[in-house]
Amino acid sequence: MKRRVSRLTYEFLKKEFIFLEKTGHLDKGQSNKLIDLYESPTKQVQPQLVKMNAVQILSIIGGILIGLGILSFVASNWSELTKTFKFSILLSTLIVFYVVGFTLEKKKPHLSRAFYYIGAFAYGAEIFYIGQMFHLGGNLEDAFLMWGIGILPLALFLKDKILKVASLVFVYAFIEIKFLFADGLLEYAPILIIPALFAFGYYFTRNNMYVKVVNFIILYQFIEMTFMFADDWTKYLPIAIIPALFALNYFVMNKSVELMIANFVLLYQFIAMHFLFEPIFEHNNFPYVALLAVPILFYIGHVIMHKSRPLFIVNFTFTLILSALLFYHFEYENFAAIALFYFTLWMLITYIQHTDYKDFMRLTGTLLHFPTALILSIPDVWFPMFYKGLGNYMDAPDSKALIASVVFSVFYLIYALTLVKKENLFGVAIVCVFVLRFYVDLSLAFMDKSIAFIIGGLLLLGLGYWFEKTRRKEMVKSEESLKE
Repeated sequence: MKRRVSRLTYEFLKKEFIFLEKTGHLDKGQSNKLIDLYESPTKQVQPQLVKMNAVQILSIIGGILIGLGILSFVASNWSELTKTFKFSILLSTLIVFYVVGFTLEKKKPHLSRAFYYIGAFAYGAEIFYIGQMFHLGGNLEDAFLMWGIGILPLALFLKDKILKVASLVFVYAFIEIKFLFADGLLEYAPILIIPALFAFGYYFTRNNMYVKVVNFIILYQFIEMTFMFADDWTKYLPIAIIPALFALNYFVMNKSVELMIANFVLLYQFIAMHFLFEPIFEHNNFPYVALLAVPILFYIGHVIMHKSRPLFIVNFTFTLILSALLFYHFEYENFAAIALFYFTLWMLITYIQHTDYKDFMRLTGTLLHFPTALILSIPDVWFPMFYKGLGNYMDAPDSKALIASVVFSVFYLIYALTLVKKENLFGVAIVCVFVLRFYVDLSLAFMDKSIAFIIGGLLLLGLGYWFEKTRRKEMVKSEESLKE
């Protein structure tokens, strides 16, 4: 059986084997025998799994935009339509998208999935619209439950991981809204529901890692919301619960690193709420305590805990919380300056890291400087830096806030283009999202929003098709150059 490797690994091995054969380290023809032990990504057919790539991401976004455009168009003219015509539109929309998706399944699989996603989106919208149309009552969480259950058969039929995840997300959203935010006896219903969720994950999803993670998230949210923020004696129950969670991780979960991080986060949160923030936050000595606590925590993790990476992650997160509280303590409200501070921090740790925690720091910086930059591209964020007492940058006497946001965006896009030049997929994602962000901003100002959404969706689908076509040509060229 051939070993499956990623495309980059496969290309690297192929070049190395050819080089070794040319330099005489391998016999003639042996490079082909060695590379034949691995499976080329172009030959890997996995109908049961749809891998997330740039084309699929664009298809999903395009499908969502088209769905939003249709919903916006229908919603804007909804009151003028009869109930029968409304129901016919909803039903025919669902059928058309599913039929088109089924028709294109073999010839255009990525486009087919986009139509299926639009249909699933339309199905969810129909649940809300039909409830309003016939005055069926109900509430938000019940609609999420019906949406999740309704798209599950489609997800199983297509063997589509994205739809399966969406189905689970909607069902879990129902559980979270219905019970975690409930009052009275329903507040304690998760004591029975959470074990059932773990049993479902173990027996019906074959102990799927993602389902397990979501179950633990629900468990920890229940502990936080029920005990951490309580006003009575139950707020001290985590003294017994947290050690039990550490014991669970040690004896049952095989010392899971992720669960250990979550346990430490919960422990730090409990300590911070009851022994640090609550008694000290209102006093002037809070900054000194915060600045003293940070090096102590890092010293414990680095020296006493022998460079514990999970503890470094917890300490890093704790330090970010303290920094945010310091801004609040000094009543510093210049949001643009605060965002610039964090953006600079993310960029620094993207390229400068401590050798013992290099991977985490680089990953954190890479993932966070992008959304921070997206926030700084909004003119409203900048106007407090230039004016005080104004509610919107449009009310400003000049365009300093708009110019600042545009200048920042241009410089950040230049940085992203340098990544694109290096064939960095993250750079491509940055450019695409920024182009989409400005397209939405400008199009909504000059055209009807439903038309803007539909055109944006069609553009993304076309871009996805062009991107896939170009990628295939590049792969063919690369293979031909390797043969030569």
